[in-house]
Amino acid sequence: LYKNSGFERTIKNCTEALQIDSKNVKALFRISIAYRSIQQFEQARTHLNTAINFEPYNNEIIEEAQRLDRAIEQQKKNEQKLYYRMFNKQ
Repeated sequence: LYKNSGFERTIKNCTEALQIDSKNVKALFRISIAYRSIQQFEQARTHLNTAINFEPYNNEIIEEAQRLDRAIEQQKKNEQKLYYRMFNKQ
């Protein structure tokens, strides 16, 4: 819980910044990282896609999109392993 508090604060601060300026790419980028870090991938993707729309050639944003894709893929693999173990117990 303590570890997530930094991410929650980032989300709060970025949300406030985006209420003032919805095109703030830095806030969109940072909130996406925070959401990815607490495994809220859908919210991360939404904010990151918005940032990409504003700055499609920003390498930091592109790299974060790749990290997000890898995190989502890893979560899917972990879920598959979990379900396999749940339903294939002997």
